[in-house]
Amino acid sequence: MLAFPASSNDADTLSAHSPRVSSTPAAANAGHLADGKLDTAVELPLSQSGKESSATVDFELDSPLTARTLEVIPSNQPFGAEAELLAKDKSGQFQTVRKFKCDRSNMATNVGFMPRGPVTISFPETTSQHFRVVFKNFFGNSKRVELAEINLTGAARLESYIEKQLAKMHPTPLPTWDTYLWPTQSEPESGSSTVSVEKVKDLSAQLSADGTLIWGCSSWRMDHPTYWYDANWQQECTSQQGRNRLGNR
Repeated sequence: MLAFPASSNDADTLSAHSPRVSSTPAAANAGHLADGKLDTAVELPLSQSGKESSATVDFELDSPLTARTLEVIPSNQPFGAEAELLAKDKSGQFQTVRKFKCDRSNMATNVGFMPRGPVTISFPETTSQHFRVVFKNFFGNSKRVELAEINLTGAARLESYIEKQLAKMHPTPLPTWDTYLWPTQSEPESGSSTVSVEKVKDLSAQLSADGTLIWGCSSWRMDHPTYWYDANWQQECTSQQGRNRLGNR
């Protein structure tokens, strides 16, 4: 088991900037897309232009967010779409940040043990108070767009980390030759977004056979020991919080 401190940008997310969430066409409960709760979901109505349908989600913030990562977390409903992330610049014009594919068209566990694993993309740091995500060119058996969360963060994340651990695989039995090839991800611009090797701690010796981690004066427990991080591990190491549940990251 390895532990490492989170970067200083990990807490810089949409929710920290009081987002006003809206969609086009309008969804009454669009705010649930940024409420941090995976048990709430929003079905986005689709607009029709000729043969093309689309759904647009806008995030207007109280203060600028310097984003490096976007996560789209589906609900239990399968969906597939081409997507585009845009950010409004200082002149008030939207500029494309990334175009990408959201493929959660098959939620069966025989194509991955994390059916609702987030679609994660990384991009060079982009600062704005207004971000937009557009979904179009839908594919798969379901033409619905129902999502649990859309999150932007200033933290650097490994792009497609769900697919790279085969937690989500190709949705059909016949992957193409490039299905498991990914482009080289750009390195973070700031050193504060990375963790040096010296700060990574190997806690394997503190892990008991029943999954309890005894580290310093705190006692932790995990059902499935894995790689994890905790944003306040230095503080937790000296706290009296006792037995805690650790989430997997």
